[in-house]
Amino acid sequence: MSSLPLSFKKLFWDIDFSTLEKDKNKEFIIERVLEFGDIGDFEALKKLYSLEDIKNVLKNSRNLSFKSANFYALILKVPRKEVLCLRKPLIQRQDRF
Repeated sequence: MSSLPLSFKKLFWDIDFSTLEKDKNKEFIIERVLEFGDIGDFEALKKLYSLEDIKNVLKNSRNLSFKSANFYALILKVPRKEVLCLRKPLIQRQDRF
């Protein structure tokens, strides 16, 4: 049985919520809450994991949208240059015409 708050269940619509493990799936859970959760979910997340854990996922995740990464970088006071999702992509789009 999952030890996560039931309010998180809506964020994991594509998997069996009861199979999630707090420690084993830490990065996945933090990413999902940052990407799809609301402020209430974020407050619950801070009770489950340390701010350092949350900041590390924010800094190293490639799965967060620009909007979510930017928002939580501001909230958590993480410099934008340290957030992988906010860095300039290595591959530049080429204009064909």
